[in-house]
Amino acid sequence: MTDFELPEIVYHGTVSVHKESIESGIDINKGYKSVDFGQGFYTTPDYQQALNIALARTNAYNLRHKKGVVAYPMVITFHLDRESLNAYKGLIFEKADDRWKEFVFNNRVGIDFSVSKFYNKSGKYSYVYGCVADSNITEMVGSIREGRSSFGEFADKLKPLKCNSYVQLSFHSSEVVKLLTLDKIDIIDKEVAFYG
Repeated sequence: MTDFELPEIVYHGTVSVHKESIESGIDINKGYKSVDFGQGFYTTPDYQQALNIALARTNAYNLRHKKGVVAYPMVITFHLDRESLNAYKGLIFEKADDRWKEFVFNNRVGIDFSVSKFYNKSGKYSYVYGCVADSNITEMVGSIREGRSSFGEFADKLKPLKCNSYVQLSFHSSEVVKLLTLDKIDIIDKEVAFYG
């Protein structure tokens, strides 16, 4: 561990239809499984990044649910109890180095394709902090699973999104998400892409 300090305030960008679910308590099992740091609840210390995620997810939601309820972008502000978090096993990537690439690769491709046991499929790390992987990663993972490329090729192509400026702090146990106190919910009353 280094002297790196985790943020005290973090944000989660999502869709307004999930408001009641978030208010009733965070369920880490609702997150996608094959993501950068493993299944969990993802946040960022950057409000604008959270807003961008909320806008993208809202556009996708409204496109899929053309005849349903129109959703709005939502950014949730949390206070993190950093002192209590120190009691849990975490992982911090201060830069997108080779270990970050290996960890992201293993979590994204799954145990059957992993190159080592350095992954978070079992939630052995209660929290992880580091760069967001480039959005081309979905196509790259498909190429690995279909046997069209190797880990080396994946690692050569893998870049952090927005040149290291997009970071994420993920939580991977029901105990650590309790260290997040909901401060505020902003529903952005803004037309994004309504398809109705």
